[in-house]
Amino acid sequence: MAAYISSYMFWFGIFSFLTLNCCKAAESKRLLIDDPSYVQSQFHQINIDIQDLKTKLAEKDINLIQMQNVIHGLADRLNQKDNQVTALQTSLDEKTTQIQNLTGLVQSLQNQALNLETKNTPIAFYAHLQSNIALSGMKAHQTIIYNTVDLNIGNAYNNANGLFTAPLPGTYVFGIATGTIDNSHAVVELVLNGVVKDVSWADSMDHNDRAFATTSTPLTIKAGDIVMARMGNFFGGNSLESDQYIRCSFSGFRLY
Repeated sequence: MAAYISSYMFWFGIFSFLTLNCCKAAESKRLLIDDPSYVQSQFHQINIDIQDLKTKLAEKDINLIQMQNVIHGLADRLNQKDNQVTALQTSLDEKTTQIQNLTGLVQSLQNQALNLETKNTPIAFYAHLQSNIALSGMKAHQTIIYNTVDLNIGNAYNNANGLFTAPLPGTYVFGIATGTIDNSHAVVELVLNGVVKDVSWADSMDHNDRAFATTSTPLTIKAGDIVMARMGNFFGGNSLESDQYIRCSFSGFRLY
């Protein structure tokens, strides 16, 4: 019981102390509010604080204006750069068009130069049989190989197979010279891509003598076309003669 009374008295004392202090603080505040000088000083401090806030706000406004000016300046510079980029793009497009035009002109000039080169490229050949060939060993439509080449400008004639392969298109003139001796005769054909274009016939079939026949044939041909001389369907006797007296030959040249 005594302990209970002692604890009660302790907490009552604490409560009384706090109550007294709160009352004193409230009284002190009331006295300060009632004091005109205190109130005036508080209003003065508030005015100072308000003025300070206004000053800071003004500074913020100035900073904001400065930032806006900077932004406007950056926007102007960006617009200038955009205009410069647009101008450069326009200039680039113009240069591209000029380059394309120049490229086309160069290609046209190259084609003209190639055409002139092609037109002025010389092609000519002349080949003959090195010696007589026995007609008994020949067959109809057999290619005659003129194995001795005296001229071959353009290297279009092949003396290994007797074929002329046109390196360029154009109009050509081909010639065949055929000689037979003593009771001999031979039909020789000029052939373009397997088609007969001209025929010669050297005929000493029924007597001892030499016979000689020639052709001169213009042909318009394409690059890669093949021209040759071959035996026809009619021939017989001793031989085709190609010696110090007469020559069997195959020749041609490009006119244009």
